[in-house]
Amino acid sequence: MDIEIKADGIPSEKEVQRLVESRAGLALHGMRDQIGLVSVVVGSDGKSGLGGKIRCLVLIRLSAHPDVVVESSDTSLDAAIRRAVDDAGWSLADSLQRQQRELLQLQAAIIDSERPRMGEQDSASREQAA
Repeated sequence: MDIEIKADGIPSEKEVQRLVESRAGLALHGMRDQIGLVSVVVGSDGKSGLGGKIRCLVLIRLSAHPDVVVESSDTSLDAAIRRAVDDAGWSLADSLQRQQRELLQLQAAIIDSERPRMGEQDSASREQAA
């Protein structure tokens, strides 16, 4: 899993990198095999003091699934990153579970369609006996 980080208007890029890598390691741990790239853009709205918001956009690029994109904002750098990365992880997990359920339903439908029906099996047996 590769992680690309861009910090725009944030004074401490090393702090952004530490927070993103730490949080991504926790939130995406069980899904690393399916993730090609995690791209994180963190930026400030330019306001200083109270009311200034930090935005965090997370894009997770997957090899065989649609991308996951989540954006969050908060007055705290840590909270904005934590919320965006965690939400992206939950969204990805939900998407993968939904796809797994759909696959299992499709497999069950195929197996069911190949299984002879009770009435069809009895009539086929009678035809062979005749």
